[in-house]
Amino acid sequence: MASKGERKVGVPTVQQIQSDNLTKYAHEYWANPKKTETKEFNAEIVSQIYNKELLSNKFPIKRIMLLEFSQYLENYLWKNFNTKK
Repeated sequence: MASKGERKVGVPTVQQIQSDNLTKYAHEYWANPKKTETKEFNAEIVSQIYNKELLSNKFPIKRIMLLEFSQYLENYLWKNFNTKK
């Protein structure tokens, strides 16, 4: 058990989460509390997240968890899913 003042290795801090690229994407595109301020769907963002954040890093669980916490699937991917594209 970690002593007082220590944190578990691998657990990101709030500051790290807030400054992360995925959090920035989330606030811009799908998880902004002021929904009127989110940008429209951009397929290039999906490609960037997949290629730069997941694929190139061999799908790290911390990156996937951050996407899950931001509700990427529910609020960005499914919402904009189109069977014709």
